[in-house]
Amino acid sequence: MRTCARIALIAISLALVGCSVDGGSSAPQPELSVDLSINGGGIRITRVYPASEFPIARFKNPASSLRYELRDPAGQLVVSGEVPDWRMAYTEDAIDGSMQRTDSRFEFGAGSIRLPPVAGTLVLREKATGRELGRADFDPITTTRGAIGSVHLGVASDDDILGDAVLFDGDLDTDAAVDLLFLGEGFTEDEMEAFEGHAHDMFNAFIALDFYGFFGARFNGWTQRVRSREEGIDDPMNGVEKDTAFDFGFGDTCMWFNSSEGMDLVKRLQAEAGADVVVVIVNTPEGRGCTSNGVFTVALVERAPSTISHELGHILFGLADEYEGGTPPCAHDSDAPNVTNHGTREGVPWPDLVTATEFPTPAGSAGVGAFEGAGYCPEGMYRPENTCLMREHFVPFCAVCAREVNRYFENFGTPSGPQDDCPPAWRDDGICDLCLGDDPDCAAEVCDYDGECDVEDGEDCGDCEADCGKCSTVGGCGWWELFVCNIQGNCDEKCPVSQGCGDGTCAGGETDSNCGEDCGCAELGQCDGVAPYGCWCDPSCGDYGDCCSDIDVCGF
Repeated sequence: MRTCARIALIAISLALVGCSVDGGSSAPQPELSVDLSINGGGIRITRVYPASEFPIARFKNPASSLRYELRDPAGQLVVSGEVPDWRMAYTEDAIDGSMQRTDSRFEFGAGSIRLPPVAGTLVLREKATGRELGRADFDPITTTRGAIGSVHLGVASDDDILGDAVLFDGDLDTDAAVDLLFLGEGFTEDEMEAFEGHAHDMFNAFIALDFYGFFGARFNGWTQRVRSREEGIDDPMNGVEKDTAFDFGFGDTCMWFNSSEGMDLVKRLQAEAGADVVVVIVNTPEGRGCTSNGVFTVALVERAPSTISHELGHILFGLADEYEGGTPPCAHDSDAPNVTNHGTREGVPWPDLVTATEFPTPAGSAGVGAFEGAGYCPEGMYRPENTCLMREHFVPFCAVCAREVNRYFENFGTPSGPQDDCPPAWRDDGICDLCLGDDPDCAAEVCDYDGECDVEDGEDCGDCEADCGKCSTVGGCGWWELFVCNIQGNCDEKCPVSQGCGDGTCAGGETDSNCGEDCGCAELGQCDGVAPYGCWCDPSCGDYGDCCSDIDVCGF
């Protein structure tokens, strides 16, 4: 659908963490986008295509990461990096209309990375444990475009795909638009018109909601007919199995794929259509949707358009959840534009929009200020307004979130220049790009994943959890590992203090929030112990007893 339109967004639309290479080249090299699929049997390369078409959907997962590395035929590391764990999916769609996030991890997933055109072996592993998930041969010389490797079709066969994607709203020739592809799950061939009607209604409704109405022309709506042989989806709790296009079922928390084959087919159709985001409409009048890596599901429920609006806030604009509670840990820190750990007028990152006079701003008050309760934290994190679409259904965006939508579209679709295959916007975006020559994301890799914590080589719990254990205030173990080893009586073996955190030196990836014993309050001697929620930068550290990173603010 477009190429240059994607380029200007790369820097603001990726949620990938730091990457590394061993050495690196100063000579610019073109890069390729590579789609990967994970399942219990390993990994597969499902598509290789121009880097300018890298998907723009943002995906964050604070719980776990995957580490990839490409090694040439001689075994030398070409490039390595980290991405959020694509096997993670979450739901925020509580039945009563309120929001609370619940995370689930599946045995399969799919995602995208960028690689230089160097033949070799691609390895994917869990970052925390070092466990290898699989490896695949990468040969970009003969496969610079299209699918490569062993690609499994989804549950639907080719004759169930009833034509190409069809544009029903928007401008086919518009480069500066976000393309949404609607697919139907559990709709038979006789119900294809009904599916398309639901897609049109949901698209028009979410455009009419909130702040999207100002940018309706910046969204293209597409549908593609893929028939299911039976109506509805699997319901394992009641012994119901259906023959459907993408093999969906009701799970413990949400409606989602039962297998990697269904996800592979969705990602294939997304790639063929050039879509940025896929919305799977499930033919059921009840059920909670699920979201992962640019794909989310909705049932035929009243809140579906609001759910679409909310999820696009995450995957396009990088907005954080403004509610408290759920499975993600409460972390008193965020780089999202709409939440902060500062509860003062001077500290909030939206001072030009402030209209409130009291800080922290009392719940229920009108205006823009600092309302406590955001980012899954009931205390210590603040949101701009009392209500917002990133906090609850059926309400508008707050002023800060609305401004981010404005900023997103201001430069959307602007070509980056003649080097579309390696634009400057990729520098420091969280992915190591050798084509730039000096990308700060290509830092030295510390962890060698050999099962030994090589402190003399710079490995510690912050940079090499797989070898050194989790950072905590006690040795190299997290609290759960400490609990288990105390029962087993082998903490000296499993959690030696010398493994990174607890060795008396604040180094590597250790910080006052993940290793308070070496870097935080206890080390500085300013507090009685490590603050209950870690230590974070805020001008009122005295109120929370977290005089660590804010030592200068606190006056010590």
